[in-house]
Amino acid sequence: WSNANWKGKIFSKRAKSADFLTQYGQNFNTVEVSSFHYSMPAKEQILKWKEKAMANPDFKFCPKFHQNISHKYQLKNCYDWVTLFYEHIVVFEETLGMPFLQMPPYFGPKQADVLKTFLEKLPKGLPIAVELRHPDWFGKESVLESLLELLTTYGVTLVMTDTAARRDVLPLRLTTSTAFIRFVANDMHVTDFQRIDVWVGKLKEWMEAGLQTIYFFVHSPDELHCPELIRYFIQQFNKETGLLIKEPTFIPQSKQGSLF
Repeated sequence: WSNANWKGKIFSKRAKSADFLTQYGQNFNTVEVSSFHYSMPAKEQILKWKEKAMANPDFKFCPKFHQNISHKYQLKNCYDWVTLFYEHIVVFEETLGMPFLQMPPYFGPKQADVLKTFLEKLPKGLPIAVELRHPDWFGKESVLESLLELLTTYGVTLVMTDTAARRDVLPLRLTTSTAFIRFVANDMHVTDFQRIDVWVGKLKEWMEAGLQTIYFFVHSPDELHCPELIRYFIQQFNKETGLLIKEPTFIPQSKQGSLF
């Protein structure tokens, strides 16, 4: 929500940084909170974020697990950090969405037992999502099936990250009744829209089979055109499903006058 490039687009032209989250919440109903990955925000800061977003009663924050858990310790001997992370994210209360754990690309199937032990020891009652980026998790059906069984057993959602250049790490499989999709765009290239169309069809299919919740996050190199892509996704999704999900509201652009 801190992207100043959205001023004059979905943020008012005179918006200050302190206004961004409130105006973000007027256009969208969820956000990844990557700041948790790098440092643990003070609880007072979390309360301020919560207060600014509460104008939208459906708004959800999805904090990213701290890098000490995922990268430094790679899920081993990190439970003090897990406890600290959970103590902070519960401050979001009703605005807490789905926390997600993004593992480094070198964390592979040989560490499946580590992942299992970590999931066994997690606090119960708070569903999470896990993103795995090593291609060996997905290149062999038996390995993938074992992973899906593990995540299903512990009620963990598998993150699906759609990056055009990394289709080898995109498993179109559900492990819970929640879909968590991270869509990485290429600055409004025609293939961005084509891939979104595919997702709309897939999500509709899953909804008909019982899918209950969808998190769909859009990223791009500088995030400039994310609102346009989100608007396109919502328009197509509403068209195909008959839902009435609110689109972001764009600020009308003034046109330069002419003497002729």
